[in-house]
Amino acid sequence: MLEVDSPMITPYAVLKTSGHVERFCDFVAKDSVNSEILRVDHVIEEVLEARLRGDKEARGEKIEVVGDAKKKKKSKRHAATEALKLDDTIVQEYSEILAKIDNYDGAGLSELISKHDIRNPNSGNKFSLPVYTQNLMFAVTIGSANLPGYLRPETAQGQFLNFSKLFEFNQQSMPFASASIGKSGRNEISPRAGLLRVREFLMAEIEQ
Repeated sequence: MLEVDSPMITPYAVLKTSGHVERFCDFVAKDSVNSEILRVDHVIEEVLEARLRGDKEARGEKIEVVGDAKKKKKSKRHAATEALKLDDTIVQEYSEILAKIDNYDGAGLSELISKHDIRNPNSGNKFSLPVYTQNLMFAVTIGSANLPGYLRPETAQGQFLNFSKLFEFNQQSMPFASASIGKSGRNEISPRAGLLRVREFLMAEIEQ
């Protein structure tokens, strides 16, 4: 196992090549009244899960949340649960949406918000559409030439950039593994509460 350290500030070209500039993003939408910005896939999950809980309550079914799911529920906002029985076709549709929520693009999420009247759980207001993306990296400028760059969102890129040096240090033999520990930064819409994961956090990664 080889240890490598790399700078926290990363040039634009590196993260452009790795795909982070285009794809390291969350889909977000703005509250049409108070301009609150929320991550829409999480909001859709929250609202549809609340409706399904309300359906089970209306049908007299027991609602059980166990294990990791219970912890997850505690960490999220709760959309108001209304005991309202839904058509079986709607229950099936909601379940299918939740099963593939990570596969929707911006247009698909906008369509879901419109079709199912998804609103801000905190205010009850509608969202301004269409959904748009927010990149999760902190942009910086480098040097007197103001070259574009970012605070690294993870430490792996430093290991990839130094691969040839690591390979040489390992007497040009394969396979080998490298490890890196350092600070990373992510401009998340809703950073996790706690000391271990906020917008700046310590990260350890191993690449093999």
